[in-house]
Amino acid sequence: MPAADEVRVRVVATSVNKGDWYGLAGTPFVARFEGGFLRPKSDFVPGHDVAGIVEHVGADVKALSVGDAVYGEVLGAFGERVCAPERDLAPVPSNLDFEGAATLPVAGLTALQGLADSGGLHPGQRVLINGASGGVGTLAVQIAKALGGEVTGVCSTANVERARALGADHVVDYTREDFTDTEQRYDVIFDLAGSKPFRRVRGLLTPTGTLVSSSSNIGYLIRTAVASLFSRRVKVLVAKPGGTQLRRLTKLVEAGEVRPVIETRYAFEDLPEALGRQGRGHARGKSVVAVTAA
Repeated sequence: MPAADEVRVRVVATSVNKGDWYGLAGTPFVARFEGGFLRPKSDFVPGHDVAGIVEHVGADVKALSVGDAVYGEVLGAFGERVCAPERDLAPVPSNLDFEGAATLPVAGLTALQGLADSGGLHPGQRVLINGASGGVGTLAVQIAKALGGEVTGVCSTANVERARALGADHVVDYTREDFTDTEQRYDVIFDLAGSKPFRRVRGLLTPTGTLVSSSSNIGYLIRTAVASLFSRRVKVLVAKPGGTQLRRLTKLVEAGEVRPVIETRYAFEDLPEALGRQGRGHARGKSVVAVTAA
């Protein structure tokens, strides 16, 4: 049963993130803080993205009721039911189904906070998104456009047209050219890949530009973290979950400025396959998993 400030949610859909795979694989080592150091904790249920229906509310819950459709970032999303604090959830956007909503919490808030909060992106500024084809990247391209940016996306050949369709003004195919080999300078760089030396990426900034890293490349992340100690123009993103943050994202979705990009759909029993695909680095857009009937 939920605590006084919690609700119990029947999970209708969830989606897969890199962090879910890292938590199960135990690599990099920092991922073990959540799931267990030597082996997975006996009560550890992975998964973070949830969209579902409120089944029970705690005594102190004020804004949510039984039957409400909600979404949010909640540990334990890879299960049929999960309890979560009311503050961590928000109503599902009115123009999305549960599967669409399930793709948004982790990736959407990472993209929004990386660009708007850490990057401080303003209309008319030039923004580079390295890793424009993944779950975060496809949303970041759209959010950057919604914020008024002139967007350059970096992705592989197979994803060039998708990046353009999502709103990228310019697309660099990294299989054919080095995006750091340019005279162009950017006001905001959102690096999701960490695929080029930090020094070269930082060199693409304007004198007042900001580099925000949310890369899973640990070496690159460490170099970024060290540089951030000495410069306010370099930042490592730690996205904040919660209902208030989700409502910011909901406004963009309901305005038609941001839409989920679902690459593959899986049944609940095929969740291991979805996780394996994520772990092999083959995922483009988001992989969504149907858990229970809506």
